[in-house]
Amino acid sequence: MSKWETDAQDQIILNPVVGYETAPAAESSVAFRILFVSSDEQLRSGKSEAIQLVLSPVIARQMAEDLQAVAAHLSSLAPPGTRQN
Repeated sequence: MSKWETDAQDQIILNPVVGYETAPAAESSVAFRILFVSSDEQLRSGKSEAIQLVLSPVIARQMAEDLQAVAAHLSSLAPPGTRQN
């Protein structure tokens, strides 16, 4: 995996995803539009930015599987601030 983009303090820059859309593209690809915010002001105002991508079916399936696996793992963890015995 390539290097993550970081800020001046070497912290990974993360922008919250607030929505997405998918559609068939060119009969053999998946159009994928990701809505995100890059500031607290955008989050408060509800104004988002978007990036539009095209995915092959193979990449789309792999991305879906990877997201499902991470979500399942996170769901199995105790909520922040609680202890697990």
